[in-house]
This record gives sequence, structure tokens and C-alpha cells, in this order.
Amino acid sequence: MALIHAPRRESRHKPLSASKAVEKLINTSKLIEYREDVRPQEAKRIQDAFTLMAEPSGEGRASQAAERRNNYRWLLKKVQDTVGPQLVVLCAVGLGQSAIGGMTDRVRLEFLEVIKEQEEALKSAILQKLANEYSVLAPDIQADAMSTRQPEASEEHLPKAGPLEDPGHAAGSLAGDVYKLTIEDLQTLATSNQIQGQILLTDPYKPNYSPFITILISKDLRNHFATQSVQIM
Repeated sequence: MALIHAPRRESRHKPLSASKAVEKLINTSKLIEYREDVRPQEAKRIQDAFTLMAEPSGEGRASQAAERRNNYRWLLKKVQDTVGPQLVVLCAVGLGQSAIGGMTDRVRLEFLEVIKEQEEALKSAILQKLANEYSVLAPDIQADAMSTRQPEASEEHLPKAGPLEDPGHAAGSLAGDVYKLTIEDLQTLATSNQIQGQILLTDPYKPNYSPFITILISKDLRNHFATQSVQIM
């Protein structure tokens, strides 16, 4: 009696070819479009991908893990420059750092060519929505990413009106719910196109008050931060 052998399973650590990688992206795109959303762990991978692009590349002799991370960052930036942030979302969900970081240089270059050819088939309205929500400006934001010298608990975080004519009374007039934001939140804010009015630096007259920055934002962005951040006051 002849034995029937099950098909040999490919090693999960075997590097993907460019065609296999794009095939995974196509399937992932269809799945996201069907669900009309991503799962929480997938959302985290998207956010991590855009955050990674905002970080500087590692310098000097790198470990294997750091090299994979740098390769992942490099390809994400190339994808964004070549076909836009929608495909960054797709790469983060469908492939991730392990798959992309483990590709050879040649496969990564082939991959960029293939996704450029398949661009229209891969993109969708839901991917655009996710890209708008999670994207940050990769190389330039790190330089800005610090005017973050704001107080730990700024009661002036959510101003209701325009320029502050009397900085000394800011705390009393602008009190409200206070949420703890992260560097990633500031990066999102900087590229959201939802800043309204001027960005103001206030140096309070009272010596026991720390300087702070006031940024007027849209209610949509306020709602986004409020649902994802920890309320501290």
C-alpha cells in the first residue's frame, strides 16, 4: 500500500521571494477590505511601522536584530516614497519586520518593482483611511520631535480659543480634561493637517510655572487622542 505524504510545509524562517511577498500583500489587502478594519495587533504593527520610519537609522556595527530593523525601516521608506503610505500599512500588516528584514537586498529591490506594477490592485479606500490615521512623516519628523519640553501635567492642553492675551491667567481659563500624550502622538499631530490657528509658546510671569506650548487642534483629532490616551486630570 502506497503511503500518501502530506505536502512539505515551508519553513517559516525561509526568506520570501518578491512574488510570494506580493501575493501575501494581495491576500492581506482583500482581507482588510472584507473586514473594513484591522485587528488591534495589526493596528499596533501599523503604528510601529510609521514610528520606526521616524527614527534615525542605527549607526556602526549592528546586531542581526538591529540589521533586520534597519532593513525594514529602509524598505518602508522606499515603499512610502514609491507608492505611498497605503502600501506601508499593507507591508506592516501582511509582512512585518521579520519577513521584510530577512529578505535579501536583491529580493527587496525586486519587491519594490513588483508592488509598483501592482499598485492600483493593492490600494483601497480602507487602506487610505488607515494610512491617514496612522501615518507620520518619516525622515523629517524626528528633527521636530522636540519641542516636547512641555510640562508633565499641562492644564492648558486643550484651549478653547485663539491667542492667549494674558499668559499669567492661562491655567485658570483653559482648565479641562488632561491626557498624557507620547512622542508618537506628537508626530501624528505634526503631520495631521488638523492644527488650527497659531502655535504659541507661553513663558508664564509666575516663577513657579513652567513654560508651555499651546496648539489648537480639531475636535476630530481631540477625539482620536482622548480615546487612545490615558487621562491624568
